[in-house]
Amino acid sequence: GTVRTRGANYNGQLGDGTGNNENSGTVQVSGITTATKIAVGQYHACALLTNGQVWCWGNNSQGSLGDGTYNNSNSPVQAGLPTDTAVDIFVNGTTSAAVLANGKVYTWGSNLQSKAKCTTNTVKINSPRELTAVTNVKQIDFGTFHSVILTNDGNVYTCGTVSSTSNVSGNAAFAAYMAGIPSTQEFTNGAILMDDYQGRVVEVRATGYNSFMLLDNGSLACIGDNEYGQCNNDGSTMSTDQLTPIIIPDL
Repeated sequence: GTVRTRGANYNGQLGDGTGNNENSGTVQVSGITTATKIAVGQYHACALLTNGQVWCWGNNSQGSLGDGTYNNSNSPVQAGLPTDTAVDIFVNGTTSAAVLANGKVYTWGSNLQSKAKCTTNTVKINSPRELTAVTNVKQIDFGTFHSVILTNDGNVYTCGTVSSTSNVSGNAAFAAYMAGIPSTQEFTNGAILMDDYQGRVVEVRATGYNSFMLLDNGSLACIGDNEYGQCNNDGSTMSTDQLTPIIIPDL
């Protein structure tokens, strides 16, 4: 149940109570002895404990630690969840989230383009805030300007900003709406249900401008940026964004 880390520590992201880098071995995260899962972001990390608490450490300029401040911490601080009933945690970039036993999800940290609030409010969050746009949540992950959310019934929702050239929302109606506006980006202003694979998704992940969905048959679907063949490397579609989910070949 202890956690050991290594690497750069200029934001306290090793969690050992110092600011010293470690590249020859590992150091132990202070005070954590009952961790069941860790999740690592760009400059911070969080641990889920057996008692349902979430503790985070490292850079906190975006509120990523969830302790109600914007102060960096080189040792773990407890995220201010309403109850100690977290069953899973997710961290990407400078945004953090916890799923509680009742299926509610709380988010904190970076809220660029409202990816963590699912509204048009883009203010960063330094204390966990309930995401009310989606219920019965199983997983959540964050890209640069969007989030991808999986519910226990196998459906996928997205929030945030959707580039008209990549359409990471996976919703044809929303993409059509965006095609008629001058700007290349627009808020979802609420959770958008993906059109495809409803009821069939078992896991989701996000990268900067992509969403990935593992299906119930073991296939992996991708939507969004395809500049380097992330979704489809057949040559003809490289450098062309994938506007609808596609099964990644050869996986």
